[in-house]
Amino acid sequence: MSPFSPIAQKSSVFFVVLSAAISSRSIAGTIYATSVVNSSGLGDSTTNAWNDPTAALGAPTTDEEFGAINPFNPPFETNDIVVIPAGGSVEFSFAQPAAITSVPALGVFVNNGLDDVSSDGSGVASNPASYFSPIPEATVSISQNGTDWFPVGDESFDLPTNAYLDTEISGYFQPSGTELANFGQPFVGTLSDLNGLNYDQIRALFNGSAGGNWLDLSGTGLTSFQYVEFSVPAGTDERMTIDGISAQAVPEPTAAILLPLALLAVSRRRRLS
Repeated sequence: MSPFSPIAQKSSVFFVVLSAAISSRSIAGTIYATSVVNSSGLGDSTTNAWNDPTAALGAPTTDEEFGAINPFNPPFETNDIVVIPAGGSVEFSFAQPAAITSVPALGVFVNNGLDDVSSDGSGVASNPASYFSPIPEATVSISQNGTDWFPVGDESFDLPTNAYLDTEISGYFQPSGTELANFGQPFVGTLSDLNGLNYDQIRALFNGSAGGNWLDLSGTGLTSFQYVEFSVPAGTDERMTIDGISAQAVPEPTAAILLPLALLAVSRRRRLS
């Protein structure tokens, strides 16, 4: 069969379209919360300036008034984080189902800021590593439909965030970069892993990840989820702060559907040639 025949041309177009569909639709991507379903007990602006739960929607903050977000410079503005006080709760949803795998599946980015013990403001964690604000805590639950809830547990969110991979901290300030860290890459280290590390060592430890706190959801028995609730028990001195949450979307089954069609097309093309 001539490569210029109508059959060959149609087959070529089919395979180009097929390849593009498989490559673009079968790979799961990082997703962030897109809506606040419910919230309660957040107080008003006189008791809690950070009482707007929509501040935690979308990708986590990368830049603030005092420079790029890094383990020593956390997000703090009222349009970047929500604070859930004791007795409060917030329920978020993703626009599509998120996958639960054997690795931690839910990233939670808060506003932890490490104490900088460097003499020049270049970013060096104390030993042991410590923060200049209380560590956020909350009870976490997830759901596939927003009605049936599965407890994840009482969690302490004790890890910081790092936004950029290509700029340094100098004089307590880091300029914005062009290479963002990966907010969808789980970091499974602990706070003690940061003991005494400088900024470059912390970034090396994160290995491209934006850090944050990653929760293992496999104990719920679910394979996917779309809703996440954070609640803080009443009558405690605990609080929760949220800058953003991330997960990996459930891959769409396009590739699985199109693969038999591709095999059929190959078979027909061989018969015609």
